[in-house]
Amino acid sequence: MIANKLKTPSYILVLISLALTIACFIVYMFAGPTQYDPNYSSWVIVSFVLAIVAGIISVVKPMKYVLYIQYILSLLGTFSFFGSQANLYGNIFMALDGGTLPIGFFAIAVLALGATFTALAAAITAKRKSEMKE
Repeated sequence: MIANKLKTPSYILVLISLALTIACFIVYMFAGPTQYDPNYSSWVIVSFVLAIVAGIISVVKPMKYVLYIQYILSLLGTFSFFGSQANLYGNIFMALDGGTLPIGFFAIAVLALGATFTALAAAITAKRKSEMKE
């Protein structure tokens, strides 16, 4: 049973998405606040934690709708992160102090987008229960 799950592309994508989401959450906790927004965004934290929980549920018991929930939560966390950095964008685009985007911003953005798109790919490639029995 476990050997069959490991062979499916959906299961591998869920594991990758889960790893990326966990890495994104850890990087956000260390590098999320900037001098322009010194606070953590509760939407980002809650979204990524719930996406991690949905990913763990998907690994233990693969269900197609839980994969879509993981994708939606990752997408919400990604959008919340980009939205929470509005002060940073304004400072950079207005060239107030000559600042640039910090490396932590790029790391979080790449990990969040990677987690979101692999969760979507996992949900799309997952088979329904009726297809699994055949």
